[in-house]
Parts: sequence; C-alpha cells; structure tokens
Amino acid sequence: MFAQAARQRDPEEDGERFRNKAMAAPLLIAICARVLAPHKIPESEQVLAVGAAAMNMLNALHLLGYGGFWATGLNSYDPRVQRALGLGEADRLLGFLYVGTPKEATRAPERRAPESFVREWSGAAR
Repeated sequence: MFAQAARQRDPEEDGERFRNKAMAAPLLIAICARVLAPHKIPESEQVLAVGAAAMNMLNALHLLGYGGFWATGLNSYDPRVQRALGLGEADRLLGFLYVGTPKEATRAPERRAPESFVREWSGAAR
C-alpha cells in the first residue's frame, strides 16, 4: 500500500523506499482518530487524546522491553493510504507506531538540567 501510494504521488518513484519503511519493524500500528463533530469535546482535544494514548502505548512498549517510535511522513497524509486503511472523512491518520525488539540495549539519554527549560511562575508577568 505504501509503495503503491508513493508511485501514484510521483510516477518517478519506484516505491521501494516506502515499502522498506513499512517493513522496518515487525509490527506497524496505525494511529487514527475518529473526530466527532459537532461534539461537546472540541476536535483538537479529540485528536490530542489519541496522541496521548499513542504516547502511553509507546511508554508501555518500552517498559515491557520493546522498542518503538512514532512516525508520520507522506503516507500519513495521503488520502489513498487513509482509504486503504478504511478511514472515513471524519477520521485522522496521525501516524504509525513502529514496534519491535531492539537490536541492542538502549541506554538512558542524557538529561538537560531542568533550569534550561523550566521556569517558576511567580505571579503576573511584568
């Protein structure tokens, strides 16, 4: 599906690059939001809730010893890919979770000092 969509976007593209991306991990999870409108919950909050769920899925995967990352790219925005996945007009394809077993153990990233990106709020700005 990814290769075919790539060829339809650009006839010069053979699509193999997109096929290889799709096969880069043993499990590929499409992250989709069904936006209900009109609804008491604004569209942005409906989409953000799905994003939060996807992040929780990634956190759970990592805690269980799996590797994973969330990616978007051209296929996330391609209506042909969206249709192939059975998505309707009210649905949003927010990207894909690539899931597998890490080839080597990961180490914790270096963490910046909180003072470099956090500040204490102490009342109205002056």
